[in-house]
Amino acid sequence: MTPLVVYEVTLTDLTAVAAKYASLEAKTKEGYEQVRLAIADVRRLRVQVEKRRVELKADALAYGREVDAIAKSLTEQLEAIEQPLKLLKAGVDEEKARAKAEKEAAALAAQRAQLEAERQRLAEEAAEREELARERAEIEAQKLQAEREKIAAERVRADLAAQRAAEEFDRERSARRDREAIERAAAEEAARIEREAIAAERAEIEAQRAELSRIEAARAAAAESEAQRLAELARQAALAPDVEKLKAFAQRIRDVNETYPQVESEQARELVSLALHELEQVALMLDAVGGGT
Repeated sequence: MTPLVVYEVTLTDLTAVAAKYASLEAKTKEGYEQVRLAIADVRRLRVQVEKRRVELKADALAYGREVDAIAKSLTEQLEAIEQPLKLLKAGVDEEKARAKAEKEAAALAAQRAQLEAERQRLAEEAAEREELARERAEIEAQKLQAEREKIAAERVRADLAAQRAAEEFDRERSARRDREAIERAAAEEAARIEREAIAAERAEIEAQRAELSRIEAARAAAAESEAQRLAELARQAALAPDVEKLKAFAQRIRDVNETYPQVESEQARELVSLALHELEQVALMLDAVGGGT
């Protein structure tokens, strides 16, 4: 039960004192003296109240110190029991984390070996495609050379024919006028055919060049896309162990928050509370970087 608080000066007494001194004035010598004596009387009552307050609170202060001392002793004993248990748990947790890290490292090594094999396969396929393209270009070049030789032979034959026609014209000068129109038409037709053949040859060559350029561009784009995919897989594989490390570090920080010291002063408790808050913010930041928990 809470003890009864009793002061010698009551609220009724204070009401009477206030009424007694409410009409005093210090304008005259006598009034000034009455005001001075009234101040001394009120001060006496105030000192009496303060003295009684100290007496009433003395037992409460002693009781509070005893409560804090017993709580501190019990807390220290509980912490002495709790700390070895936490050390046992931490040892098992660290062993689990080590085994998990070894397993992930083995998986990462296997994944890297697979990526290297895939890279080698793609390189071999690219080399094979380049060799096929080179062979195809050589074949097309040989075809083009054959066509050129064919056109040159036709030109030689045309020249021989023209020479023979000229000789025949000399021999048959009298009949030249009659055959002139026919020979001119034949020459123009031959020239037209030759021009069309050359134009067709050029168009075919340009088409073949365009097709080779398209094939090369497609092969380069496919190689670049595959390289980007492999780089992304390698980056994700390299980041995987760090994610778990960040999560484990955040958990260790939270474990520290569970073992904060018990302090007595208000200022120390505020400092401990601020430190716990900051540690929790660091743990949250690690969770965010590590992909969350």
